[in-house]
Amino acid sequence: MTALLAILVIAVVVSVVGYPLLWPRAAIHTIPLGPITALEDRKLQIYADIRELGFDYRMDKLEKADYEAEVERLKAEAVGVIQQIEEIRSQTPRAPSELEAEIATYREKLGNSGPLPAPIHDAIETND
Repeated sequence: MTALLAILVIAVVVSVVGYPLLWPRAAIHTIPLGPITALEDRKLQIYADIRELGFDYRMDKLEKADYEAEVERLKAEAVGVIQQIEEIRSQTPRAPSELEAEIATYREKLGNSGPLPAPIHDAIETND
């Protein structure tokens, strides 16, 4: 009985450990990152690095000159990343002006208390 239980435990362990090795695509779930997402992640990492440097400086792990130099370098990198993000966002296509005019006309017709169009009303009802 003990030998059977030991074999069962070993089989479970081997299958749990071996599954990602045998079928790696099933074990990896990746989300494709766009350029803005990658840059936003880098920006957040830079901010975290600056906070970490501040903590290290307060704990006397860094000299003041080293701390200030590293913070300035990270700030310059952050500015560059933010500029890249803004550049990409400025290149993102906007809705056509005709569509904006049509939306404005529709809103004027509705006024502030007009009913929602049927497709929007139905979508709201199904989500509730």
